[in-house]
Amino acid sequence: MRPSFETMEAGAPVFDDLGTRKLFEVLILEVFRNSEAVPLGHVETYCFSRVMRSGRALPNALRLLEWLGFLIRDQDNLVPTPQLDAIREGLTAEGIPLALVRSILGRLRDSGHFTEVFATGCITRAPESRALYIATSKIPHKHLSLIVLFRNFDLLTERVEGTGLLEVDHSVTRLLADTAATSPHKHKSRTLTLEALKLIHAAQEAQGLKAEEYVVALERRRLSAHPHLDLVRSISSEDAGAGFDVVSFQSDLSPMHDRFIEVKSYKDRCCFYWSRNERDTAHELGDAYYLYLVDINQVEDTGYVPIVIKNPAENLSDGWVLESESWLVSPKVVPDDRRAVPPSN
Repeated sequence: MRPSFETMEAGAPVFDDLGTRKLFEVLILEVFRNSEAVPLGHVETYCFSRVMRSGRALPNALRLLEWLGFLIRDQDNLVPTPQLDAIREGLTAEGIPLALVRSILGRLRDSGHFTEVFATGCITRAPESRALYIATSKIPHKHLSLIVLFRNFDLLTERVEGTGLLEVDHSVTRLLADTAATSPHKHKSRTLTLEALKLIHAAQEAQGLKAEEYVVALERRRLSAHPHLDLVRSISSEDAGAGFDVVSFQSDLSPMHDRFIEVKSYKDRCCFYWSRNERDTAHELGDAYYLYLVDINQVEDTGYVPIVIKNPAENLSDGWVLESESWLVSPKVVPDDRRAVPPSN
């Protein structure tokens, strides 16, 4: 049995084989049927006798229950928590899959790692049936064990042989859609330079905030039929290093944020500063990243439409001039002793 599992704050936890529905039924309803501590050896022996080939999956299943806050390790014992007692109360074997999936999705959302597992474009909605689908090709390989677990719970089924699309069972469609819509986009952490901080501060001045409010209102009008219009919003005051200002949806059918907008305001002459962090984020998000260029003098004019550039990392080279307004300057070094070269007279 591997040592106590600690939540990986730097990323979503990675599990191997998580086993079957039967294994979790045995653990929740039989092994930890009350609040008493259970020795690890007893857990292994009991599960091996009740679930065939549970040896490889058992340690991972226990780690998952720890990550969910349902178990605590105390030396060689596992102690059920009040959270496990709460979900187990009145629970039958048939209800365990839904209870676990609800807990897993909630934990991913609350820890900020939902979009690390369910990346942008991974979840789609059928226009007519409104059913949700998961594209397995867009799930990072290290997190596929969670998708396999959902399949083992019969909550995901293959749509068409060989397509790589899994249809989400109707019992969790609303849960997954709401979790996706309310989960913040997880982006790579970046170190901000002094120049980037200055640009961020400038964007938070009155003109920039007015432009962001305009774009939020514009997006909400475009998505008037979306069930989560309140989630189209500005995030610049919450996450200055995100690399974009507004989170939105590509269409009324988008179940999660999949349109990330950097708002640039200007007066008279259309020009703007684009930080390295913003460019890196644009490269990372591709077609999901947009620049909205807003003439602040026209935002109150009826019929005004801002300039919208999709995937600017690829498209700014056509029709735009990029100029460097600042340079990174550092001293030369002498290879043998690493001393800075003194300035010449």
